[in-house]
Amino acid sequence: MLIRLLPEQVSSNWGVIAPALAEGLPPTQIASQQVMVKILESILSDELIIWILQDGDEPSIENVKALIYTAIYRDPAVKSSHLMVYSLTAFKTLELEDWTESFEELRSFAFGLGVTSMIAYSANQKIVRLCRERLGAITDFTLIEFV
Repeated sequence: MLIRLLPEQVSSNWGVIAPALAEGLPPTQIASQQVMVKILESILSDELIIWILQDGDEPSIENVKALIYTAIYRDPAVKSSHLMVYSLTAFKTLELEDWTESFEELRSFAFGLGVTSMIAYSANQKIVRLCRERLGAITDFTLIEFV
């Protein structure tokens, strides 16, 4: 089950959530204290959305399988918006059903907001293949980052 955390829930559990977010940052982004404070500020202002994937209906830290954080990306050139899956950190093995159910819940949330698409990036080729073959994602593009 995918659950959207409220900003207050993130704030009160920041000691557990921050290391998981830091682990999922792109390799070019250092999880400095300054970066983590900016991430928390963005969560508290609803710019970033934190989700947990958990087993069962009863929320507990032992039931959390993964932490996902997303943001709405707005393209100013064409006035479109996209749900950006910025990071996913798995704490337990995720089954195909976990991926597909989470994808469907995120897609329903995103399209309910009127976004054009969902976007993500990954260096994990197994995840890229799963998204392409099982979830219908377009994976023809390559992210190129200059640092």
